[in-house]
Amino acid sequence: MQNQEMLSKAIRYQKAASDNAFNIISVFQKNSEQMLKTTLDQYSWIPDKGKKDYLSWSQNYLKMTEKMKAYIDKSYEEAERLFVLPDKKVQPTMNVQEQKEAPVPQKKTPTPAEAPKQSSKSQPAGEAQEKAPK
Repeated sequence: MQNQEMLSKAIRYQKAASDNAFNIISVFQKNSEQMLKTTLDQYSWIPDKGKKDYLSWSQNYLKMTEKMKAYIDKSYEEAERLFVLPDKKVQPTMNVQEQKEAPVPQKKTPTPAEAPKQSSKSQPAGEAQEKAPK
């Protein structure tokens, strides 16, 4: 499997997971708001201004959750546009003529005349002893 296909699947998976999470949050928030309304109706000792404040907090939270979902959806659309493969099976490839290879530098091998002559002093001790006459 190609890296781009794996990335495409990962983005789609994360988008589905975030959509499910936001759906759960919005359902939870709507149920909480309904419970809050019921509770506030039962408590007559809370002033009407306080009840309105509680309900406005709940509504603002729901609005901000929807704005956050819209922002994240926009970000996923951008990520899909950049990274997700189109549904086409064939991917465009470069022609042989378009492919340009960098020239490989070739090392020049010194000829025996150009090679530096080594004296017996510069040779390691083991090599000097091997060449010594017996």
